[in-house]
Amino acid sequence: MPSYTYSYSTGRSIGRTSGKKSVVVPIVLSAIGALLVAIGVAVLQYDLRTTADYVRTEATIDRVEEYTHVVRHKSGSRTVTTYYADVTYSYEGKEYKASRITVSSTSVTGDRIGIYCDTSDPSQYREEDDNLFVAWLCLFIIGGAAIVVAVMFYLFAGSSEAVDLRTR
Repeated sequence: MPSYTYSYSTGRSIGRTSGKKSVVVPIVLSAIGALLVAIGVAVLQYDLRTTADYVRTEATIDRVEEYTHVVRHKSGSRTVTTYYADVTYSYEGKEYKASRITVSSTSVTGDRIGIYCDTSDPSQYREEDDNLFVAWLCLFIIGGAAIVVAVMFYLFAGSSEAVDLRTR
């Protein structure tokens, strides 16, 4: 038996529905979720594979530079300050330079910080706090998986009572 869909914003009936769940939107959402998971896993694996030869080493801050910029958005604007350092580090007795390493506002010339350098090419380095990158990737993977699970729950675990509530 067909039912009618009611719009709460206009207060009128907006059409007949068959009482069946639409599968187009859930399929599209499932595809988006699966794509998020696939991208997250692929980038995470690439990141882990390319940094497998990196080792932690101590670096000495040579200079700290303050970079301030204004971020504007609808509700106003705010000033954001980031601190970058030029550092010197050594690997197997040879010194290397690195620049634009993000540091805290309390860092000063002469402080020691950790960075990672590539054992096959020690001039290639990575900041110690790049774990934030991995955290974002994990969030990407978990978010995508959550979308897929929510859609599957919607499609396969919904009760007929839930369908009736949506079509009133």
